[in-house]
Amino acid sequence: MFFCHGDVLDGKVTVGQRVTAPTGVPPVAAIEFALLSEPTRHSELALGFRFENEDELTRLKRLLALGTEVVFAAE
Repeated sequence: MFFCHGDVLDGKVTVGQRVTAPTGVPPVAAIEFALLSEPTRHSELALGFRFENEDELTRLKRLLALGTEVVFAAE
């Protein structure tokens, strides 16, 4: 499972929701909240995506690089 952290800017994200951009990202497989360290101690959303092998993991890391905006299909 590959997790990426970020903020939801509009709406909500659910497990199984499809990603429409960037293309090639699998549906959301898990949603977690990571508790950040001092001093703020706020939690941050983390979305999990499944991968089958190292090539898929490398592709996910490239597609979901820091600063990438992810767009989800409307449910």
